[in-house]
Amino acid sequence: MIKIGTCGYSFRDWKGSVYPVKIKNSEILSYYNKELGFDLVEIDSTYYSFISRRSIETMVDNTTDSFLFAAKCHRAITLNEMGKVRPSDIDNTAVFTGFLESFAPMIESGKLLTFLAQFGPVFFKNRENVNYLLKLRKYFKDLPLTIEFRHKSWLSEEHRESTFKLLRENNLSYAVVDEPCVRSLAPLVVEATTDLGYVRLHGRNKNWFDGGQGDRYDYFYTDEELSEFIPIARELEMRTRLTAIFFNNCHAGAALKNAIKLRQLLGITGLAARKKTNEQMSLPLD
Repeated sequence: MIKIGTCGYSFRDWKGSVYPVKIKNSEILSYYNKELGFDLVEIDSTYYSFISRRSIETMVDNTTDSFLFAAKCHRAITLNEMGKVRPSDIDNTAVFTGFLESFAPMIESGKLLTFLAQFGPVFFKNRENVNYLLKLRKYFKDLPLTIEFRHKSWLSEEHRESTFKLLRENNLSYAVVDEPCVRSLAPLVVEATTDLGYVRLHGRNKNWFDGGQGDRYDYFYTDEELSEFIPIARELEMRTRLTAIFFNNCHAGAALKNAIKLRQLLGITGLAARKKTNEQMSLPLD
């Protein structure tokens, strides 16, 4: 099975581009789910701040039974704001505890697909960082956990097999990423290390490091580029119980437009709201 969604669902510049102009913030998730027919989303705001337990309960209650959430780990968990501080010098036990407690309603509901631990370009492959991944596995116990590497050392031809072995032996899912081939960023390597296939499409904006934060995800995949992901999705589908594909090129609603198009290219249906065509929804795809 393949599910497609976006990294986040509520952005200011999505109103008027993919959502009705006057839609209330409280109605957006339901619209994303029940009107546009998506039953998968990645919650990325949890990277920056904790979400209250009550807010998590509301997300669970306002989505259909088939809806699944992936939740991005707080940046204190993945050390992305720590620069070159040694992982062994950090005690973030309290962060782990608070983070997991807030997600209890989603875990109990069965709507949590996985937690996503995204490690930045300064998190390269060495013994200490490998040990930190093992520490993460212990903290999350039996909960599903997916790892995204941004530094190419984890996926070099010399080290990728040992990386995948590490993930498999510790029941850690691997996130396949599509991002620009610049500097230290990881290449696109297709693999599954658990029964969950996980794909994050960040866009291919070459100004990843040189532009502003907003420029990084300002990208629109062409139909030809989207077609490149069809064999990747099919390969992962054959090797996993579920393959989840997320678009992170969120600028001006591009992620949602690209997600709808890839859904069409893959012939994915199933949710009642998907009976509406994009033309009926008046959602421009270019």
